[in-house]
Amino acid sequence: MTDPDGGNVVVLVVEDETLVRLLANDILSEAGYRVLEAHDGQEALTILETHGGVRVLFTDVNMPNLDGLSLAKIAAEQWPDIGVVIASGVAEPPAGCRFLRKPYTADEVVHEVEAAIAETALMREQRDA
Repeated sequence: MTDPDGGNVVVLVVEDETLVRLLANDILSEAGYRVLEAHDGQEALTILETHGGVRVLFTDVNMPNLDGLSLAKIAAEQWPDIGVVIASGVAEPPAGCRFLRKPYTADEVVHEVEAAIAETALMREQRDA
């Protein structure tokens, strides 16, 4: 997927389970996204602070140091143009967030990431109008 500013759209995958993180990375890379990875919310915040091009945050809920729901809240406040997709096998979907129940399929991941990009683009257009 190509960003309007040129290059591939950047998705930050945040997942403490290595195999699940690698799977999400593979799915998104094969769909044409550029993927950055973090093993917990604290590492994700560091990446968000230093990498200005992230368009979507794809995060697990249960993680050490900083959980995904707290991370999503911080990201929404500090970087409102970043779409958020939350994935979990145990948590209930939080209100107002895109949500994927684990285990998910490749098509579901790509669909939710694309929907998050579209939502944030529409919000940006409305804000800038």
